[in-house]
Amino acid sequence: MGVRTLLVVLLALSPVVLLAQPVPSTDLPAVLLSDVHFDPLHDPAKVVRLVEAPIEAWQKILAEPDSPTQPTDFSAMQIECSSRGVDPDDALLSSTLKAARERVPQAGFVTITGDLLVHDFGCRYHAMTHGKATPGSGTMLLEKAVNYVISRVDATFPAVPVYFVLGNNDSSCGDYHLAPRDRFLAATSAGVLHGLRGSSAAERKSAQESYEQGGFYSVPLAGLEKTRLVVLDDIYSSALYADCAPSQTANEATQQLQWLDRELTAAEEHGEKVWVLGHIPPGPDAFNTLKHLRSMCSRPPTMFLASDALADTLERHADVIRVALFAHTHEDEFRLLERAGNPAAVPIKLVPAVSAINGNLPAFTVAEVNRASAILDDYTVYTLPNGASAAAWTREYSFRETYHQPNFSARSVRTLVERLQADKSGSQPESQAYQKFFLAGETSPLFLVWPQYTCALSHDRASDFKQCMCGP
Repeated sequence: MGVRTLLVVLLALSPVVLLAQPVPSTDLPAVLLSDVHFDPLHDPAKVVRLVEAPIEAWQKILAEPDSPTQPTDFSAMQIECSSRGVDPDDALLSSTLKAARERVPQAGFVTITGDLLVHDFGCRYHAMTHGKATPGSGTMLLEKAVNYVISRVDATFPAVPVYFVLGNNDSSCGDYHLAPRDRFLAATSAGVLHGLRGSSAAERKSAQESYEQGGFYSVPLAGLEKTRLVVLDDIYSSALYADCAPSQTANEATQQLQWLDRELTAAEEHGEKVWVLGHIPPGPDAFNTLKHLRSMCSRPPTMFLASDALADTLERHADVIRVALFAHTHEDEFRLLERAGNPAAVPIKLVPAVSAINGNLPAFTVAEVNRASAILDDYTVYTLPNGASAAAWTREYSFRETYHQPNFSARSVRTLVERLQADKSGSQPESQAYQKFFLAGETSPLFLVWPQYTCALSHDRASDFKQCMCGP
């Protein structure tokens, strides 16, 4: 899809602008979305039409009543691909965006921290077509689906900067797979660049070059004073990463981290503050470590990334980083990257998912950002109860009132983490709140492993995490 075609789509999908509501002059409102996992295959009978149609026609097609065979066809696809749940269809995508826009009619910016596409797209498309699809049709549908999500978000917030991150499912050659300068990056570049409103021509050109090279870019963060946004495609650093073209020898993870180091160094030299966006967080994968509770001390912890290089780079520049947004776990979490003897640290917010595939409720987050300091002053999470209508999105909690901290700065997060880790029984109000909201609206089993889980909040090295959990 060319740039001109995608721009037409973005304009065609734009809704009526809603009236603004007053916000404190010191704060800039923002919408934080993640793990949308949009499923274009929810009604398999419509897929041939979606492959053939331009994406400006998709919303109309997807809004049509389900075909008579939808329940049977969808169930068969779910069984063949051993799907553990149901990812969002167009109705849930529409509901999420509408609810976010109603609560923040004049957002300063929007972030989407990765995984726009349904889980296991390749298997699902193969199951639906019985392996008889026209060559290239699956790739075409995948690219259209990602561009459709981009266009829907962009159209919901038509005059607002929108910053997209790629996740491990956002690839045309498989989960955790990506190749530098491949067709997928080129096909999604126009939509990503369209969201960079307010960036200069030179900044957009630089962002296009780096995005099409490896899915990363850096631009000034709109609405905040002297603040830079650095967007990573840290799939290259994942412990599960594989190149789509195994014969290639370039080390994309190393090259991207070198680029990150240069961007953060330059920001420091120019007196800029920094927000970092990625998908997979550094540190331990607490869930996959603690599910082996009986043997967790006799085996190495499961880590999200292949090395500590990303954590090292962020920690070296902690004095300029105001917050790092990641996601991937689907849960509502936070972390702190810190080193002994270094007063500076990096507060990390893991943005809860729109997809409810992990047993959580669909969620989005509304942030309040200090315009001068670029500190995340507060955030509020909204969820959609099970079985509720699209209009039933409810306010779940806000950080400041729940955790009794003035903001989500490194100092505040450090104070909070220390309190949570000291509460070994998990019985204090703040610990109870964290456990309650972990799954965004659903009952969490976190109380079963509370003292071990809290080790993950600030111990991002495997050895430190294990020692915290198990002792020397």
